[in-house]
Amino acid sequence: MPNEISIDLELATSNSSSMVQSGDALPSGSTVALVDGNATEPAASAFTNLLETKAGILGQRVDAVKQFVAANAEALAHAVATLQERDELSASDAQQATALIDTAAAQPAAGTGASTGAAAGGRAGVQGVLPGVPQ
Repeated sequence: MPNEISIDLELATSNSSSMVQSGDALPSGSTVALVDGNATEPAASAFTNLLETKAGILGQRVDAVKQFVAANAEALAHAVATLQERDELSASDAQQATALIDTAAAQPAAGTGASTGAAAGGRAGVQGVLPGVPQ
């Protein structure tokens, strides 16, 4: 079917898990911000201080990336669960519709001589309003 839209839910679940693992593999911001350098000479000390500042900024960014990845992995996992649930509901709805059609097809058609309760009730209602209607 050329207009069919589908998703491999197993692959999406795997990708969500990979995202969580990748985020967990990143070091914490405080680990990234650790700088050990030479502070005995003014030039080395200035460079170490600059490096500490930049490492702190990078550490904050790493923490933000980890939070972003975790939030998106959670959103993907939730979307996959919702899609699976809706797919199961759609399959259930289709089965119920098929059963309803099969049940309706199995009932005798009107005018075949078999008088159902609904048909008899309808006839009685018409006769009650129009008493001269033949039976």
